[in-house]
Amino acid sequence: MIGSLQSANVRPLAAALLAVIFASCVHAPEHDDHDHSEPDGMIIRQDTTVLVEIDEQTVTGSLTIQRGQETAQLTVVFVDHDGDELVLDLGESYLAVTVIDENVAQWMQAVAGEFGGRLIGNAAGETAVSFSLVHGEVGSGHPDYISPPVTAVVTP
Repeated sequence: MIGSLQSANVRPLAAALLAVIFASCVHAPEHDDHDHSEPDGMIIRQDTTVLVEIDEQTVTGSLTIQRGQETAQLTVVFVDHDGDELVLDLGESYLAVTVIDENVAQWMQAVAGEFGGRLIGNAAGETAVSFSLVHGEVGSGHPDYISPPVTAVVTP
């Protein structure tokens, strides 16, 4: 009888102890992945001149550079559904750029992930460029926004 009494009292105690241990191992995330604004569009500027504007999936404008040249610094800003610029922190988000045909053009950033860069014309032709706002540290994370293709034209 004592053996079965001890066994009956130990089980609830062991279950409670395991629950406390499990709860202490699980902690609340330091950052809620959904606690940030997600863009509905994007603007590419050279100084104060808007070269490309994207409103949802509609692209207005293109990037043009002469072969063997590079643009001045271009700034990429992401905007909300009202067209207001989002304030982004390079420590929490970064810009990733994909050029479909790097034989035609390349994108160069002075600082990896910065919200800007330069387009370099390698060969006469046309290619598409995609811009992504990635939430996370440079080289990791998840895209919050991927632009529709932006046309890049390299003239002879």
